[in-house]
Amino acid sequence: MLDLAAATYLALPDNRFNDAEPGGVGAWLTAGYVWTSHESVLVLARYIARELETDASSSALHLGLKGHYAWNRFAAGAEGIGRVAVSGEEDDDFQLKLDVTLEYAVSDDLVFSATLGRDYAPVKDWPLLAIGGLKWSTDFASARTKEPPSPQ
Repeated sequence: MLDLAAATYLALPDNRFNDAEPGGVGAWLTAGYVWTSHESVLVLARYIARELETDASSSALHLGLKGHYAWNRFAAGAEGIGRVAVSGEEDDDFQLKLDVTLEYAVSDDLVFSATLGRDYAPVKDWPLLAIGGLKWSTDFASARTKEPPSPQ
């Protein structure tokens, strides 16, 4: 699998559309490979430029790797993304984001997920734990489209 995406946004000073300015641009290249139904890996390259029309403009390059393994109703993944400033007033230090995600599918329509890790920060300033989350998701659309049980 190979995906390429790009995006841009407009800055609206004073919430006036007539004064819109280019705010930023980004481009992503993601390559992925699935060995079996259990293992997969993604490689990410991303370039982001912000505040294009201001003195505070900056740009950064992100490179990352994510691995994922699933078995039965459990899944685990880990990712690391490095960021280095290309231009602007961003911190010159190399920054790194690392996280681990654990998932459990209670049913086909209900999944619990927990993520722990560290958000982007210079490696020398890393806190022990900087990001964490717990979420669940349901697939109401597929639940609605399932056939009702037939009357006995």
